[in-house]
Amino acid sequence: MRIASGAMLGAALILSLSAAPALAGGSDSPTPYRVAPEGLYLPAGDAFPDGGHVNVRYTVEGAERSVGIHFETLNDQPSGRFVGSSFLPWSALVHSDDYCITWVQVAHYDEHFGEGGQDPVCSSVPSDPVEPSDPVEPSDPVEPSDPAEPTDPAEPTGPAEPTGPAEPTHPADPSDPAEPVVPSQPVDMVVAEPTTDAIPGAAQPAEKGELAATGLETVPVAAASGALLLAGVLLVAGRRLVRLREG
Repeated sequence: MRIASGAMLGAALILSLSAAPALAGGSDSPTPYRVAPEGLYLPAGDAFPDGGHVNVRYTVEGAERSVGIHFETLNDQPSGRFVGSSFLPWSALVHSDDYCITWVQVAHYDEHFGEGGQDPVCSSVPSDPVEPSDPVEPSDPVEPSDPAEPTDPAEPTGPAEPTGPAEPTHPADPSDPAEPVVPSQPVDMVVAEPTTDAIPGAAQPAEKGELAATGLETVPVAAASGALLLAGVLLVAGRRLVRLREG
């Protein structure tokens, strides 16, 4: 009996020593553990015991919720992996990426997070919204200057009237050809007839001499008349040619 009583006394002493940290302060005292956005950190040298537990209250989108975890290695419970660890991630309890932890209770500590005036710890700390800068007032548009009125185009001067072709000077009318001089009628030469006393055979030479003289005088006159006639024909033909060119 004494041995049993001594064993029980020793066990009670050990329990009292292990419970000493939990009895160190009230629930609203500063917590020895740290509540961070990613999880719960125990103080150095401490760890989650087998059979221990953690209770949590949190908000998601303004709605308050609560959850707890019991550490147990029996029967290979999933929570048994945290036994002997000093860190508990909130992802093992909260199934949301946007949350705020408002209250925490660890089994072997009497201090409770959230009862001592602590602010909630959120997974994402909202940054102060950047105040939009005042919009720049648009400057008054510059009124376009009146376009310069186009100057009246100079009226093109009319084309110079072409001067009429110079009238060709009429060739001077050739002077009328001199009327061909009609040769005067040859004067008949009177030849005295031979006397009857003359020898009959002598009259023939005289007659032949008259004819020969008359023939010699007629040839020059005919040549002159032909030349004058040819000149007249050429003159008339020249006038017609000039008139045809002018027409």
